[in-house]
Amino acid sequence: HTVENLGYPAKLYRVKGDASAMVQKAVDDGCTGLLIPGSYTEAVRRAHDAGLYVVCPYEAFNGDEADVNVVADVSEYIEELARGIAERMTERGLKSGRILVYGSNTDNCFTAFDAAVKEYYPQFETVSFNRPPGLGDDGAIDELADYLLNNRDIKGLYACDESSVPVAVKARSKAIAAFKEIEAAEQASEKETKKREIDNINAVSSGM
Repeated sequence: HTVENLGYPAKLYRVKGDASAMVQKAVDDGCTGLLIPGSYTEAVRRAHDAGLYVVCPYEAFNGDEADVNVVADVSEYIEELARGIAERMTERGLKSGRILVYGSNTDNCFTAFDAAVKEYYPQFETVSFNRPPGLGDDGAIDELADYLLNNRDIKGLYACDESSVPVAVKARSKAIAAFKEIEAAEQASEKETKKREIDNINAVSSGM
């Protein structure tokens, strides 16, 4: 049920700067409760001090000011995700390989991810790679692309936070493109080597 379905008026406040200012506006408008993401720490405290009933959805709030903090339990989700990636690898006919967990801070999910892979798909291994703090997207893409190119046994990738998803996608594409260029150069070199060998054989035959 929404508050409107229950017969209560509801209002949406869009934050364009200081979230605390929106709290004061809500108080002035006569609101008695607010839903505020846990990341807006000061706004949550301001609402609590103003006597509002405060609910923090989606994000964890580290404090006592929120009356309710609704946060999903991601432990089962991580396990299902790990199993899904590993299952896709088996469908591709892979009998070994590594799965990379990538993000700004992989500590929060790597342990559960690694445990799930070890339990259900022990033929695969997991490894983590943290994006360095302060590194821009372009630098992060280049760094991860090089890592993937130099670790070709990585056959699965999980980006564990929202900002790392586009970086991982672009890095993977860049690594694939670089690998194809290397592969093409190797094939061209091999073809040229065979051609020279044939030419040498023909030259020896003609000399005989």
